[in-house]
Amino acid sequence: MFTTGDWKPSGITGSASGNLLVCLRKDYESKVVRYSSTGTVLQEIQHDSQGQPLYQHACNIAENVNRDIIVTDTVKQLVMVVDKQGISRYSYSGKENSFNPLGNATNSFGHIFVTDIKDNNIHMLDRDGGFLRYIIPEEWIEAPCAVCMLGDTEMVIGEYYTRLAKIFKFIENKN
Repeated sequence: MFTTGDWKPSGITGSASGNLLVCLRKDYESKVVRYSSTGTVLQEIQHDSQGQPLYQHACNIAENVNRDIIVTDTVKQLVMVVDKQGISRYSYSGKENSFNPLGNATNSFGHIFVTDIKDNNIHMLDRDGGFLRYIIPEEWIEAPCAVCMLGDTEMVIGEYYTRLAKIFKFIENKN
């Protein structure tokens, strides 16, 4: 066990290198910290190359197959992607004006899946942040807030209001 001091953890994932990536928040600041398995801080990602904050309210985190770090920011209402050195690659702010991202996950093709809690859908992006399509299951989802991939074509979606976890299969076109 290790402590995060005054910073509150809000998202956590394991990395390909065996480390932990943790979203931490304090007041109106957020950062991503890479910890070793023993709790040693290996890297902090908080600012861009101009010293501006990358995140305001980081809430969920995933690592892609190319080792990019994907973070959803609920205040900025976007997905911020940095490379393994912590250098900003791109951000994604949705296809519509009402994008409210919360959960995110990736698959082995490098596709990124982001829950949109307001519009009741999942955005599917390529590894470079290009929008591929919406995933809208035949069985309606209500306020999707969490997503976990079970392989490349199956996902578990957690619904905020119903408190249900639903499993969905979809067809992957590998683009």
